[in-house]
Amino acid sequence: MVNRMFIEKYPLRVLQVVGWACYGLTDHIAHIMYGSNHLYATIASAFVALLLTTVLVLFDDLLKIKLTLMRGVVFLLALFIISVLWRNIFSLLHGHTKLSALSGYSIQNLLSGASSAFYLFVAWTGLMLGSKYFLSNRAQQQALSDALLQKKQAQLETLRYQLNPHFLFNTLNSIDVSILSGDLNTSHNMLTHLSDFLRNSLSNQEKDNILLHQEMAVMEDFITIEKLRFGDRVNVSINIDDACQSALLPPMILLPLVENAIKFAWSSSNKGQITISASKCDNQLSVTVHNNKVANIAKIMGTGTGLKNIKKRLSVAYGEDASLDIHDSQTTYRVNLLLPWITRFSDG
Repeated sequence: MVNRMFIEKYPLRVLQVVGWACYGLTDHIAHIMYGSNHLYATIASAFVALLLTTVLVLFDDLLKIKLTLMRGVVFLLALFIISVLWRNIFSLLHGHTKLSALSGYSIQNLLSGASSAFYLFVAWTGLMLGSKYFLSNRAQQQALSDALLQKKQAQLETLRYQLNPHFLFNTLNSIDVSILSGDLNTSHNMLTHLSDFLRNSLSNQEKDNILLHQEMAVMEDFITIEKLRFGDRVNVSINIDDACQSALLPPMILLPLVENAIKFAWSSSNKGQITISASKCDNQLSVTVHNNKVANIAKIMGTGTGLKNIKKRLSVAYGEDASLDIHDSQTTYRVNLLLPWITRFSDG
């Protein structure tokens, strides 16, 4: 765990160590193939290269030159100097040059073989610059993804809390009327179901998704309260396939649909008929809320805020993978909700 944290915090340093270790291994294998063994010299050479390039990186970080061209020229000059230095150390370690011969060293001897070393360090520079660019780009992409995720979560939270407050006010008013009329049993039942409804709503509000049977438990409390308010003039049928009980969906996503269905199906002369059904269709969760329409529906037409809220939540959570379809006729109103089929155990 500690090693992983170090790698994530200092990826370039780890890459540099691994890179020169690979160079040392490759160099040692090459010597073995040609019948010689310079294991310790190879390890020492790779370690010296690691130290020199580390110093070069620190030097580049300390450069105060802002002009890119001038900075590049200074860096290449420093790169050439460490190439010459490393090549001569390499020769000493591998026995190509004797310490006794250093006193008569000329410029030609000093620069001998420096070009091949320079190409090696240029390759190292390309690798490090490429890795640095890749990591910087990935960090920017991660930061952008985090920002989008935070924005998405904020949008979902805002939309989630846009529940119709009229339901709570109407329920409390119905409880008050029941108490004043002496119907304590009805008021008690409404308070009990309202308490359960609010408790479940609060417990689910921090979750991105809940099981369908958990959502329906909240809806059943809501439906019971509405039945207590409207009496026998509202009839609700629930048909949920067993396979759909463990399907996941955003919490409280069905409340505006059920609330609208009850509101628009009820009338003083006609009995409201509402059907809530759910099934798996083409690897999608299909939830349908169907209700009959009253004769005086024009008088109780809503603002459409609930449906707009659902569409926004679906767009933020699923993009184009979810949809809300409305089928409106003279006598019925049907809303079909299609969500990606996701369960607690799998996405399939």
